[in-house]
Amino acid sequence: MPPAASGQPRSDRTASIDGDVQRLKIDGRGYVLIPEQRYEALRRLAQLRGEHTTAGAAADLTALLQGAGFEREQAVRVVSAASFGLRLQRLRHARDLDQVELARLAGVSQTMVSNLENDKVERPSARAIHALLDALGIPAAAAYPLMGATPGSPALAEADAPAETAAAQAADHEPHRPPDPAKPSN
Repeated sequence: MPPAASGQPRSDRTASIDGDVQRLKIDGRGYVLIPEQRYEALRRLAQLRGEHTTAGAAADLTALLQGAGFEREQAVRVVSAASFGLRLQRLRHARDLDQVELARLAGVSQTMVSNLENDKVERPSARAIHALLDALGIPAAAAYPLMGATPGSPALAEADAPAETAAAQAADHEPHRPPDPAKPSN
């Protein structure tokens, strides 16, 4: 069937379902037409589900941080921070570390810690993030939630944690600490 002479798209088919829902096919694309009131109810439901999912993720991250030794109030304060940088800063403060100490424990530069805390790094390396979390005694599983991301999202420049860090945490749940140069070895 040729398009309408007015240049408007043609409707190939219309079918009524449930009395007030219509399925349309226009130029090969499917559409569903519903009353505005029903649309608003569906939109509100989707919004509530999204809030529930966000609340669930926050609760999971709070529990993860509590499992890593943070007090509930500290964990809630970290989770409620607006950005990864602020969350990292709150984690560092909760562990009573300054940027230089955290950088030394993680094997990164103090500039990297500062840039991350000030949200100046758009896509930090997974290695740096996992090293910092490891130094803070936080499980690798917290990396994506702390960054407000999901696995597979472009939040990290590298996809996975270093295998040795993940293996060490899985084996004994103890964070890896670099040797203290002030203590003699044996």
